Amino acid sequence: MKIYLLSGLGADRRIFDSLDLSAFDVQHIEWIRPTINETIESYAARLLSQIKTVNPVCN
Repeated sequence: MKIYLLSGLGADRRIFDSLDLSAFDVQHIEWIRPTINETIESYAARLLSQIKTVNPVCN
């Protein structure tokens, strides 16, 4: 099962280092630099480009 992990603001993928996620296919969503005057919708769409699963489920 593939899981996507997104750290909170001010953190990066290392926040998950102490978790045993070896049973999963882990994909980290990397924070990207927003562009000047970018809307939150546009920013979210660019983050979404890192998710390659069709119809992902969020919990």
